[in-house]
Amino acid sequence: DDGGGDARSERRAARRAERRVRRQGAAAAAASATDVQAGGTALAAIEGPPRHVVPSTSFEHVAGGLERKGSRGVTFLTDEDGADAAATGNNAGSSANLSGDGAGAGAGAGDGCIMVPALASSSPQVNHTRTSSLRKTSGAAARAAGRVAFDSVRQFEFELPPDETAVAAEKERQRQALLLEQMDEAVTIRRGRLNHESRGMMALRQHCLESWGAVLVLLEALETVAMDYAVPIMAVDSDRLLDLAQRSELAMPSRQALLGVLSNRDEVVAVLSKPGRRFRGQKGRTAAAVLIQAYVRRWLARVLYHGLLRRKWAVGVFERAWQLQLVLRATRYKLLLRRKELWARQRTLQQNFCEKWDTTARQRRIVIHLPSLTLAEYIRKSVKDLKMIENEQMVRICEVQNKHVDVLYITPVQLEDAALQYYQKLLGMTGIRTVADRYKVITPENMAIFPPSMPLTDVLLYSPKALRRIRNFIKGRTAYIVPGHVGTSEVKLSAALNCPLMASSTDQLRVFDSKSGARRLLERAGIPQPPGEGNLKEAERFYGTLANLIATKIQTVRRWAFKIDGEFAGRGTAYFDASLLSCFDFLREEARKSPGVWLSNAVQEQAVEQIRSDLVFSVERSTTIVDTEAYPCWAAFFATYLRDGGSVEACVDAGGRLLGTAGTNSTCTSLTLDLLLSPSGKGAYELLSTADQVMSAPFRTWGWTYPQTSVPMDMVRAICDKLARTCGDQGVIGYVSLDLVSFLDAQTEKQVVWATGLKLHYSTSLALSKLLTFVTVGGALDVETGDLRLKGVAKRKRFALASTQLMHSNLSIVHYSVFFNMCRASGITLNVKQKSGAVFTLMDSFTKGRLGMVCVGATLSQALMMYCHNLTIIHKALSSPSMQGINNFGLVDKQVKLILEVIARNGGEQTDDLEPAEVATITELEAKYKKALGSKFS
Repeated sequence: DDGGGDARSERRAARRAERRVRRQGAAAAAASATDVQAGGTALAAIEGPPRHVVPSTSFEHVAGGLERKGSRGVTFLTDEDGADAAATGNNAGSSANLSGDGAGAGAGAGDGCIMVPALASSSPQVNHTRTSSLRKTSGAAARAAGRVAFDSVRQFEFELPPDETAVAAEKERQRQALLLEQMDEAVTIRRGRLNHESRGMMALRQHCLESWGAVLVLLEALETVAMDYAVPIMAVDSDRLLDLAQRSELAMPSRQALLGVLSNRDEVVAVLSKPGRRFRGQKGRTAAAVLIQAYVRRWLARVLYHGLLRRKWAVGVFERAWQLQLVLRATRYKLLLRRKELWARQRTLQQNFCEKWDTTARQRRIVIHLPSLTLAEYIRKSVKDLKMIENEQMVRICEVQNKHVDVLYITPVQLEDAALQYYQKLLGMTGIRTVADRYKVITPENMAIFPPSMPLTDVLLYSPKALRRIRNFIKGRTAYIVPGHVGTSEVKLSAALNCPLMASSTDQLRVFDSKSGARRLLERAGIPQPPGEGNLKEAERFYGTLANLIATKIQTVRRWAFKIDGEFAGRGTAYFDASLLSCFDFLREEARKSPGVWLSNAVQEQAVEQIRSDLVFSVERSTTIVDTEAYPCWAAFFATYLRDGGSVEACVDAGGRLLGTAGTNSTCTSLTLDLLLSPSGKGAYELLSTADQVMSAPFRTWGWTYPQTSVPMDMVRAICDKLARTCGDQGVIGYVSLDLVSFLDAQTEKQVVWATGLKLHYSTSLALSKLLTFVTVGGALDVETGDLRLKGVAKRKRFALASTQLMHSNLSIVHYSVFFNMCRASGITLNVKQKSGAVFTLMDSFTKGRLGMVCVGATLSQALMMYCHNLTIIHKALSSPSMQGINNFGLVDKQVKLILEVIARNGGEQTDDLEPAEVATITELEAKYKKALGSKFS
């Protein structure tokens, strides 16, 4: 009984000791896992966020994680590692390696380490339980505790399902037992050490004494591999080893060949292929440190490399920008040199042209007419039908009436054959022989490619075929260009064709070819102008100047005009009625009561201040803009006015009433003088035409009556002499058009003439006058009397009404041939014998509905009535009750009636010098006009 009780007590004590050992091991494992968490975090920082982090404090684990890039899961110790730890008795603590296949444990006398089980994704369910580290013990007790812990782990840590885990464990035990039996008979390398005293090793040495050196070299190589990779065991097949030794006497075989002599080659290769395995062997710590340093250095080098790449990219950007800047500078410099060369060549051409003009004017020459509107881009883009406006002056070809002149006309539109045939027949009706050989019409071939707002000269410069045709036409002959508005493009064309310009240089045009520049030039010439001031580019100065002008001229001027410098044809004009100011009537009455006191400085300052306070609001609200399509509101007009500059001047109503002089109701007229300033200078000029303007609206000229009958010719000649002398002194040459306004002064009852505009280019009124002199077969302006007299008959005179502004929407549906047949049937023709009748100016096909007409008569009344009668016939022919169309014929009829009333009020016209046939024609036309007087245009 006592013996049985003692046995039971011993068994209970053993079980308690076992449980105590397990608890202590689990606690130690948990503490170790906490301590090594920092190592796993460091590995995650180097390698990036891995799938699983293995806690470790050794270089080997960190380096293994680095070497494991791209592998799934993490690196764990294997069964062989567990066996290795169990066999190592000189290390304190215990080590356990758990996997889905088995477990190993070891105990020693040193510090413990924790090994985490490697779990495959396909393994069965496993309870992850940390193995415990034994307390430090010594001797057999420690080894016994290690075996107990190992057995407990094997027994309790893996709780596999009963049907699968038991069978797998039994197979593994059988495999291990069989392997141990084979190891006793074979040559083995365990934990990197070759057992030279084993029976297999001794037998191998006895078997191959002659080649033992080669065999030993191979075994040492295998031993080195086992030590470097911490291979638990290598089983060497003796036969394979001997065969490899015989084949590799001269050279060391490769590692693949070495591993081929192993009987457990697959297990060894699996161990070698595990990431980080080489850091578990000898010098593994050093190799791990080297690898970590290499990774860190690579990362630092990569960061430095990317920084260098960014700097290199930045340097490349700066380098390319600098190279581009250098190229741009070189290109600009080349262009500057070329431009200087071009200007020098053109300046030489102009100088030679001016010096030889007296000879050129008497010899045979070619005149290249280029009606280009080279204006600012914003102006050209806002102009409707720019090409048709440029082609209004196609009647320039009538200069072929001069026997010394051949004409080359550059047209901006492609004319139909019917239009060209019309001009050819018109030129042939007057008796000029070989007229077809004396003029040529050229259209730039690239006109349709470029935008409609591009000026004709620029398109011509980009049309090589047209330039070639021009060069061929003028080759070997004297030629010059008569441009429209002159700019840089005209200078380039002059140099390209080697032809001078019949115009001033761009330096003079830049100064004088504007509203403010014209005022300066007319002021230097001493020609009277409306009160005003130019070159205004600041709002404060504009309002201050306007207030001063209103205060100074409050008794005589009510309306003031604002003109933009760069505009043309009245587009950039607006006018303001000062009588709309709240203080105007009071100040005007004060000025009337005491004129002397009113002009004193103190009174003027007070008046200016009072006007200035109300001026900004009144101008913005009450200013009338002439062209609302170009400038729809005052803000748009004033912004352009301040940007380009402009002028302010007293305004005379263009509709026939003098609004500039207070208290009067006198008739005023506007007229145009066209001159040719001789290129030779010295103040020489030729008065080419005079015409009274027919206004369709304030500051909008609709047409002209030829010749002018408003101002005495001695006054006209005096104005022309002053202008020619001043222009000669300033270097201004070529065609000049001067606008004047005439009215009677209410105080002196004398006629007053003001110069209201100056254009330094070929005008439309001059082109129409060329057509007029052409159809009258040599009719010329008498400079002494101002009459347009026929050639060879001193007493016979002619008058005409001409315009290019006729518009009828139904013209777009009529072909040229139909239109001309209709006019011929209705009697709208030119009587070559009597040198009177009507001719048309064709600017484009009728798609735009625009037309020009010139009516010539023996008296001005006959020309006016003929014009209205022809418009009535054309309107009836083009219209139907259901389609009247849009036209401006009614406006023309109204203006003609006003002019006829003025003629009747002045006593009519003399008909004593007329032939009986002409008197009969006038009488018949008056009857037709009175009959159709009640007709109205839609």
